[in-house]
Amino acid sequence: MRRYLLPVILGSLLLLTACSAPKPGVSAFTDGDSVRMEPLQYCDVQGTNCTQNGNAAGRLEAVPGKPVQISVDGEISDAPWRVEYRMLDDAGNLSAACSPLYLPGQQFSYTVRPPQGQRLQLINVYQLGGRVTVGPRGVEFGVRGTWTALTAPGAQLPKPGEALCPNVSS
Repeated sequence: MRRYLLPVILGSLLLLTACSAPKPGVSAFTDGDSVRMEPLQYCDVQGTNCTQNGNAAGRLEAVPGKPVQISVDGEISDAPWRVEYRMLDDAGNLSAACSPLYLPGQQFSYTVRPPQGQRLQLINVYQLGGRVTVGPRGVEFGVRGTWTALTAPGAQLPKPGEALCPNVSS
């Protein structure tokens, strides 16, 4: 029995070391509902080696007039990060708003409060990192990670590389 136990233990340890570390997540809460999101995209610190997960978007039914609380893992807040959210008004016009850019360790949460008459469509959380460039819009940060919550029926994921916040490029 002992001679079988050692190979089983060694095999288990090998499997554990082959697994990648879990990626940081984002939680969203509103009106008694919550969702935990994995990243749609997550890159190494340099922004060169990225993994994509197009099925990682969370779904959360945002009630018009109610705020949505966003909470990020410590690994996300250890780098600059921000929130982008898109809204639809009664006439069918899309608009967007952005949180401030939070510096490392400065903030772990953000509350999305859409204006009266606006219905949230989606919320993006960006962890910035990797490359920094200077362009026509000033200093731009690369995106290390992206987390998205679809907050209304029929809401669509953003197009790859699409960012509405200034100074963010992917």
